Amino acid sequence: MDFLYSVGSIVLSMLFFSILFNLLNKSILNLFGGIQAFTSKLKRKKLYYIFTTILLIVSSVFIKDFFHFGYIKNGILLGMFFSLNEIVFDTRNTKII
Repeated sequence: MDFLYSVGSIVLSMLFFSILFNLLNKSILNLFGGIQAFTSKLKRKKLYYIFTTILLIVSSVFIKDFFHFGYIKNGILLGMFFSLNEIVFDTRNTKII
């Protein structure tokens, strides 16, 4: 049952943070424009995307253990990390995997 709570919170937070980060990127701020320009020039974009995904999962586990997060809070954190990774590597406009 905890697994379902975790997956549900990951999906909902990914949806929320993807919309939020996308709005921030399309606003006047263009918050992620510089890093998207850098990552679009990478030759091994798929490798870096997978590496940062694994790094974000590991860091999420460390944060969960340090702050004693439950499954739902960890799912929210993972959803935020996944949507941040998605917008940094601009996976919506390009086929990466």
